[in-house]
Amino acid sequence: MTGHKLFLHVHYPARNLPGKSLSVRGEGLGLRWDTSTPLKQNEANADVWQTSLEIHDEYDIDSILQLKVIVNEENTWQLGGNVRIKVPAKTSDADVYPFFYHRSGSVDYIHDVYSPQLDNHRTVAVYTPPSYHENYLKKIRYLLVAHDGQNLFSAESSASGISWRCNSWIDDLVVRGEMEEIILVGVYNSPYRFDETTHSFMHSWHGGSGGKSDRYLDFVQHIVLPMIGGRYRVGTDQPSVGIMGSSLAGLQAAYAGWTRPHVFGRAACLSSSFWWNNGDYNDHILKSSPAPQSTIFYIDTGDEGPFEDDVQRQYQVRDHMLHLGLREGQTLFFYHDQGAPHHESAWANRFWSPMKALYPPVLTETREAS
Repeated sequence: MTGHKLFLHVHYPARNLPGKSLSVRGEGLGLRWDTSTPLKQNEANADVWQTSLEIHDEYDIDSILQLKVIVNEENTWQLGGNVRIKVPAKTSDADVYPFFYHRSGSVDYIHDVYSPQLDNHRTVAVYTPPSYHENYLKKIRYLLVAHDGQNLFSAESSASGISWRCNSWIDDLVVRGEMEEIILVGVYNSPYRFDETTHSFMHSWHGGSGGKSDRYLDFVQHIVLPMIGGRYRVGTDQPSVGIMGSSLAGLQAAYAGWTRPHVFGRAACLSSSFWWNNGDYNDHILKSSPAPQSTIFYIDTGDEGPFEDDVQRQYQVRDHMLHLGLREGQTLFFYHDQGAPHHESAWANRFWSPMKALYPPVLTETREAS
């Protein structure tokens, strides 16, 4: 017999539930899916509903408690996956932030963002997930910065006329409980994309081009991240922040993840242009510093089209990263999209893959009760 408790604290704006009450259903620690356990509204803070669950058996410790919050009067269940909590060995608290009514996020636009590092302006698009405006008590854990932001949400702004439909993908995956909520920041490119997405100067490319990647990443690190962190409820520490791109912007994401692991905890690299400057990312950058220990990489490739999406080079970079110490399925994920070309349509169709690899549902954290 253990005789300790797990205190559940459900945070949800009371003004969204006039005259209504909440309960939980689940599996473990006496919860059942067919019976509601009522939550008591905190007298001092109406936005918090609480209950305590007895931990009687030592065999419950380290098991996974699953639950969902319900609006009783409507029998409305919280959206997304089940809340999952590892049963603690000591009396502890757990905070839950449900949402019930919004299945879609929204996209805002911040125009004319100035980069002193590059002396230019650009638009930044910001996607917030389904719960963001409904449950304003919740801070979103993850922030993903993506290059070529004009392609992410709207076909009208995309240079190719094809949108990745990132907002629709994330909405669907979140509501189905297949990924965590994220805030996705799309940084539009500039007329100098080749310079800004490449880490080295390539003499043979259109009379010479490239090499301003670090200036661009300084812009992201010192202008974009503080701006988003100041305007939105989102984490901006290293475990929270990711970077993503495709083609040359995929090379940029890979470079950022490898050379700035203190800033970026995740790097999604789709059909990356590892051919740049005779493959110097694989030959030089990967050897320039130790393999990051706390950054998770996602690399993918197609294999169709004139250059077969440079599929062999994608495998070479993957194998090199593994040789340098990354662990497949833990700190390195790789996906081969057979039959896919090097094109916006292919990246749009497989956007689910990096999302599920880098942002899978996580356990709700507990903290020891004081």
